[in-house]
Amino acid sequence: MSEKMPLNEGISGKEKFDRTNARETVENLVSDFAEHYKVIGYEEVSEVNVSSGVDPSVRFIGSHISVFKPEIVEQRISNPGEYMKQECIRTKNVREIFNDNYYPSWGSSFISLGAISTYDRLDEVNKEVIDFFLNKLGLKFDDIRIRISSVDQDI
Repeated sequence: MSEKMPLNEGISGKEKFDRTNARETVENLVSDFAEHYKVIGYEEVSEVNVSSGVDPSVRFIGSHISVFKPEIVEQRISNPGEYMKQECIRTKNVREIFNDNYYPSWGSSFISLGAISTYDRLDEVNKEVIDFFLNKLGLKFDDIRIRISSVDQDI
């Protein structure tokens, strides 16, 4: 018979997420993220309106990468990098978005946190990300999974 987790403990061994404190938890996470990258010397990029049109390939901003895309394409990322917080909307129901008689079955609104740097800083960027997860968020190294795909064709 397996041991049960205490009711106040999540799968990472940390305190379980409490929805009543969700706003404060997210605000603290955003603040920690910004502080981490600001100290390293990254430049903060201002967020844009979710319907800004800054990325013509999407109707709404669904990730911070849409805001970074022009800088990536034009290869004008500041050194050592840039970071941002971006309000996002994703929907699988975009064809019906203006149909008042349609009730979406899926969609989400969330805050995306992102940082970007140049390829020649890849080793430093990995260390910076790991440092954030370990020292700011208090995660265990064995609980961290980072996937990078060389077949990503979105940009």
